[in-house]
Amino acid sequence: MNQKRNIKIAGIDVGFGDVKIVSNSIKNDGKNNMSKFPTIIAPAKDSFGFKPDGKDVVQINVDNNYYHVGDDARKATDLLELRYATWYEEDEYLAFYQKALLALQPGAYIIVTGLPVAEYGSHKKDLQKRLC
Repeated sequence: MNQKRNIKIAGIDVGFGDVKIVSNSIKNDGKNNMSKFPTIIAPAKDSFGFKPDGKDVVQINVDNNYYHVGDDARKATDLLELRYATWYEEDEYLAFYQKALLALQPGAYIIVTGLPVAEYGSHKKDLQKRLC
């Protein structure tokens, strides 16, 4: 019973414009319960990080494919466009999801997520399989 009390809840929305994360366990200074980053992604040239503007860039690994995600991809010249109903099937979608998980404090979570209303009925089971 005590274990159930330690489970946290987070909502993750991988949208066409931004990835939004809502939880009371966001890694920040406690000012709010939301974080977001732009839905921008670019393939990384290699598995080593670089430091644009003097800051570390996190590379997300999905099946040994490395990506710069969100603000880390802003200066890339080879941005990827993913804007179609089944884009959740792509590795890039998982990269967005993994980057969102990095915004959360360590722990066990129940994740709430979804799809656009027009795709929900026909794709919800496929998304569930993809994320589990």
